[in-house]
Amino acid sequence: MWALAAIAIALFRTTTSQKIALLASGSAVAFCSNAVRIEVLAANYVRGDDAAYEYWHVGQGASVCAVITILATAPVWWLILRSSAPSGSRPREPSPASRG
Repeated sequence: MWALAAIAIALFRTTTSQKIALLASGSAVAFCSNAVRIEVLAANYVRGDDAAYEYWHVGQGASVCAVITILATAPVWWLILRSSAPSGSRPREPSPASRG
């Protein structure tokens, strides 16, 4: 999720607090979704369901979890990026060289 957060930071103008929020929220969502996946893995292991365990560990289930994590992170990031800049901060002025 940090790589995707870095891409979002590079693509959109963000404040320092938004950058931190993007990284932190990506980590939190990824941690929670992975915790659920590990719980599913543990339940399948305890039940002795090897096929289900393999599905969620290395099969398509692992890919499904990754997609769900990204889909869960997207609305959070959208809210963070839509939040206005903190009061007292001003947009960056173009440098004299770029006014050209």
